[in-house]
Formats: sequence, C-alpha cells, structure tokens
Amino acid sequence: MKNYNIVILQEWKYFVAKNIDLWVVSQWETLNEALENIKEASELFLEDNNSIFNTSNLQYF
Repeated sequence: MKNYNIVILQEWKYFVAKNIDLWVVSQWETLNEALENIKEASELFLEDNNSIFNTSNLQYF
C-alpha cells in the first residue's frame, strides 16, 4: 500500500491542494472540495500512468 503526502494551502479565497509525491495540483473554494478533488486528480494521474505507478490501495494524509 502506497501513501501519498498531500499539502493544502489557502491562497486568497481558494484552497490549493498539492500531491507532493506525484506533482499533482488542484484548486477549489473549500477545504473539503480541495481534499476530495486532489484524491480524484491523483487517482486519474495514476490511471493514466499505470505502467509507471501502482494504483492499488491509495491512502492520503
């Protein structure tokens, strides 16, 4: 099971979520949206790059 580090910063009225392990970034107006969407963006990134990364059992911290 692979763990990924997520950093969420508030920049003006937006929350910017960054998966610092995969270099995936997402921006939303609420903290919950930012967290849910960075998870989805990370999963989509991994699906597109399945030959490079293992997509099973993702965990976020």
